[in-house]
Amino acid sequence: MSGLRTSEEVDVQVRNRGQVLDEAEAYARRKVLVVISQVSEPVLSARVKLTQAANASAARPATAQAVVDVNGRPVRAHVAATTMFEAVDLLQERLTARIARARRYRARGSRGGGPDDRTWRDGSGHEHRPHRQHLPAEERRVIRHKSFSLTRQTPQDAVIDLEAMDHDFWLFTDLASGHDSVVYRDAVGGRHRMASLGTTGRQRDFEVR
Repeated sequence: MSGLRTSEEVDVQVRNRGQVLDEAEAYARRKVLVVISQVSEPVLSARVKLTQAANASAARPATAQAVVDVNGRPVRAHVAATTMFEAVDLLQERLTARIARARRYRARGSRGGGPDDRTWRDGSGHEHRPHRQHLPAEERRVIRHKSFSLTRQTPQDAVIDLEAMDHDFWLFTDLASGHDSVVYRDAVGGRHRMASLGTTGRQRDFEVR
């Protein structure tokens, strides 16, 4: 008997912030279920967050985020658009692409290789990522706290986690040097870069091979 959960068996949890239409919530659930139905590995959970900005003058006031646990490894996608339905459509495309890249990486890893940069790097779709809102210092405030322990891993694995989680940077402890480090995506060139404590602030570019 197969251990896979079908799309009908996965409870896609959707939560909203702002004035999100009920139709958009149901639409997001259906779209994520379509993505899940194409995954050959066990899908343990799926969470979606839809946010409608209160500022009507924002260029892309609708954002959609999804985190899908694929056999114990979370895959995340985050997009912004002018309408919530457009955001959900973009979310489906981006989530599908990220799950596919993670699957290709694991297939290469089982043969002793790594993901090649042409396949792994997501050069498309970054124009749909939410932009940070730059506020004056006196208007900034802490809205939530997070605490976590840094994973000991190689820079290549850190980049893989960065891309799978759709983040701009990823904190980790370098497995070889033991230094607390960060990998991030260069906003200008789109390349991955790394900086570590204990290395006089030097940074370096590298490819994921």
